[in-house]
Amino acid sequence: MNMDHLFYTLIFVLAFVVVYVRILIPYIRYFIRYMFNETVGWNKYVERPRLLFYGMGLLLMHFSTHSILQVLPRSVGLLVILNWILFLIGFYLCMVTWTKKFMIDFIPRIAMKIQGRRNFKIIATDRQLERLYKELVRWDMIDPQKTGALDFINALLLDWDAHESKIYFTLDSPSLREFYELLKAAFPKNSLHLIDFVSNSKVVLRADGSRYNYDTVRNSGSRLGNSRQSEDLGSVFSIFS
Repeated sequence: MNMDHLFYTLIFVLAFVVVYVRILIPYIRYFIRYMFNETVGWNKYVERPRLLFYGMGLLLMHFSTHSILQVLPRSVGLLVILNWILFLIGFYLCMVTWTKKFMIDFIPRIAMKIQGRRNFKIIATDRQLERLYKELVRWDMIDPQKTGALDFINALLLDWDAHESKIYFTLDSPSLREFYELLKAAFPKNSLHLIDFVSNSKVVLRADGSRYNYDTVRNSGSRLGNSRQSEDLGSVFSIFS
């Protein structure tokens, strides 16, 4: 084994040690808690996608490492470069699973692609929506007696048929349209559609319990600043600017 081959072997060994240690530390803890009949704390909505990413990443890393070491030091051509790219992609897939971005961005976006459109497809955290709810209550744009903070969060994030929560707005149609536009601007990674928000979901209601007319809301226009409560809405969403 020459020095170049030894050098690359050490790089690969170090990378695999980092990846395997990173995954073993939390999952050994889960295993020990399970064996002693303690609450495991396993969140399947995070851990299953994480294990999937880890499996794909390790597969790419092992495949590319074998190919690179088989060719070195005889060649450093295109084949080696392509295998290095695969190795780095695999390493990235393994390590990105432990970032906040993976939990609050990757997982919801992947879930949206897999699921049918049975929710608003909003990418936001519970904490962000709770802050928005408090501002809406403070500016008297929502009926807190009929819509609690949990109702507000459930209605926006969960599948429509998975809860009985409703949002009772005190907004007129132009103000609701402006609220919709500001909501999309505040959370630009979502794929919310106006017809779902007003009509298909059946969770957005007026304070008296009646439904908004979709055509009326749609024809209110999308230009910001044209509703009766435009300034107040601007204040509500200023917390996200």
